[in-house]
Amino acid sequence: MNGSAAVVQSLVNSQANVSAQNVHGTTPMHFAFARNERRCATVLLGESSADVNDPDNQGRTPLHVAFTARIAALERAGAMKANKSADIHVRGCGALDFPCLP
Repeated sequence: MNGSAAVVQSLVNSQANVSAQNVHGTTPMHFAFARNERRCATVLLGESSADVNDPDNQGRTPLHVAFTARIAALERAGAMKANKSADIHVRGCGALDFPCLP
């Protein structure tokens, strides 16, 4: 478990509110998915009160955020390498893999 996931696990063990929202309605799950923090997301998903369907103030769920973050990463990769033969369906990058959790 990496440092961030260990901190999240410690907070979960301390019964912290894993569905708490900041002023933008963003939850820890939104942050974990947006930053592709797989281990943190796994810890949060294991906690029954964390909800992947909990929208932020703009109506985006953590799954929306994960998808948007992945598309942005693909666009950046495409801009850096204008190789039209690149396969975006490589392991972990297909539409069914969002968010790419272990």
